[in-house]
Amino acid sequence: MVNPVGSASVQVAAPHAAANLQRPSPPSSSSFFTAEDALTITTYYAHKTVLVCQELQKAFYLPDHVAFTAAAYFRRFFLKNSLLEIPCQPKAIMFTCVYLACKAEERYVGAEELAKINGEDPKEILSLELHVLNGLDFDLVVHGPVWPLRGWTEALWRCLGANAPDEATQKKVYANALKEALDLWLTDAMFVSPPSVITLLALRRACEGGALAGNVASDAHLSSHGGLVTPPPTTTTSGKSDDGAPMSPAAVRSALDALHKSFPPGSGESPRTADASAADLKRRKCRNPANDPSTELYAHLRRQEDEERAEKKRVKLEKKRAKQEEDYAVLNL
Repeated sequence: MVNPVGSASVQVAAPHAAANLQRPSPPSSSSFFTAEDALTITTYYAHKTVLVCQELQKAFYLPDHVAFTAAAYFRRFFLKNSLLEIPCQPKAIMFTCVYLACKAEERYVGAEELAKINGEDPKEILSLELHVLNGLDFDLVVHGPVWPLRGWTEALWRCLGANAPDEATQKKVYANALKEALDLWLTDAMFVSPPSVITLLALRRACEGGALAGNVASDAHLSSHGGLVTPPPTTTTSGKSDDGAPMSPAAVRSALDALHKSFPPGSGESPRTADASAADLKRRKCRNPANDPSTELYAHLRRQEDEERAEKKRVKLEKKRAKQEEDYAVLNL
């Protein structure tokens, strides 16, 4: 363009307009890793933990409570450790939790045998053992629902006396209650209610719709057996109410109804594999690169650590050599 006096002029875009042209569009919020994605992954692998224990049960005759312990380890680990910060895949943590559960419950299964289930590397399981133990604060005691369930069912059959069902029905009730307990155990119920409450709710659900429903739900004698407690401040950990009296049937129903409302039947169902895979894809994209073995930053940090260790070792050896030379000099005097 030419101005009135004949000099050429250049039309320059406003700086802010140019900046707007070069600014990339923000990523969609759906690509970010959310708390729901974390819950999907942890719930999915908690179910996988149980399946792995069931596979081992066929070969090593593992008792039922090993699966509950392994699932508790996995869920407890990710209460304190972010999925974006771990230096491995969640599946590796899962196998390490199973390995630790077998050791803690005195049903030892070697890392080599455990790794054969899904072609895992036994060295990775062993290398993560201390990492998982640290994430659990080295607290390996798990009070699961298996033992309380046995106590509740035996107390129920004794209470019913001559009205107790036959042995086949008793086994069926126990199996259904164990399944319901596992469904509750794979939710956050283990973090808000003691095993005795979870177990009694599982037993009540197993008996619903049958002749035993009323007995399990309302019999007063059940309120004073097996250390039944509800979360504070309703009761203390001794299974007594605050005034020291046994819990009333109404208090038992209230505790069970509250837990039932928070975790209805089916709450512990496993997410679909497609949903877990989609959530894990977002996790991989959003994870801390300092803990991702596939990144250059991770390799750089590991090299730095190796150099620091080598330097510390060199300094230590130099100090040791200097001390030896000093001692030799003293002896030669």
